Amino acid sequence: MKLVRSMLSDTGETPMERKYIKGYTLAELIVVMAIMAILGTTLLTMMNTGGKLYRNANAIMEEQSNSRLAMSYITMRIRQNDVKNNINIANVTVDGKLYRALTIADSSNSNRSYWIYIDTTTGKLKELIVTSTSTSVSDIADVSNFTIKKLVSVPSMPTTIRIEITSKDGTIHLNEDLTLRSPQQNLPSEN
Repeated sequence: MKLVRSMLSDTGETPMERKYIKGYTLAELIVVMAIMAILGTTLLTMMNTGGKLYRNANAIMEEQSNSRLAMSYITMRIRQNDVKNNINIANVTVDGKLYRALTIADSSNSNRSYWIYIDTTTGKLKELIVTSTSTSVSDIADVSNFTIKKLVSVPSMPTTIRIEITSKDGTIHLNEDLTLRSPQQNLPSEN
């Protein structure tokens, strides 16, 4: 009896009565693998596209940040030293090269002035601090264009200047009109 019971399966069938469980066919396995390959490729493509979008957005934010930093730095320097005839636009020579620069005389130290210009070699907005005994250069931001001009003004009225900054890739263009508290006769008028 034990022998008979051991030959019966859990369902009570003998080995001869047992039905064989079929496996997957080769065609079914190939179809499943093809579907998995398509899904995997789609996932990788989406991840790659997401990475590119992130890098592009990050680069645009960096350009905006550089442009805004340059604009706020120049505005701060002008506001700190807004005294009669302290602000000028002039051609200056730095390391043997001629640049068009915004020159600002320091209102708290008559021996110091600031020259803000675009270094055409590096493409950076730079500030040269000039004193009676030394000079020092520092980078402000990466921008491709920096212009400043005096807008047409009426004599004995405050001077208004326009600052324009363009990002390195040309996608960001900022401009700001500043009305100075003091008259600036040294600024050339440009329209």
